Amino acid sequence: MRDEQPTLAAATFQAKVRQLEAKLDALITEERWFTDPDNARVAKRLRKQRRHLLTFLQAAMEFPGPGKAVRPLLLPQKRPQDHIPLPLCREKG
Repeated sequence: MRDEQPTLAAATFQAKVRQLEAKLDALITEERWFTDPDNARVAKRLRKQRRHLLTFLQAAMEFPGPGKAVRPLLLPQKRPQDHIPLPLCREKG
């Protein structure tokens, strides 16, 4: 679905996202009875994390699209030789 996003109108894509969310809600609803305890545990965890599950689709709507450069975030790596030890206590001066 994320690959379809550039070819769909924003309203159409948003409608598909809502349909997918509705299907997910129907699968993990608390009223649903699971025979397998593992399935019940997974459904409980999915309910707990529900608002975070499909955020990648919302991020796809904000993506600038093909032909526009997106710089990746580069974080400096902390190396052991870069560590500067701090004194454990200050001298009175």
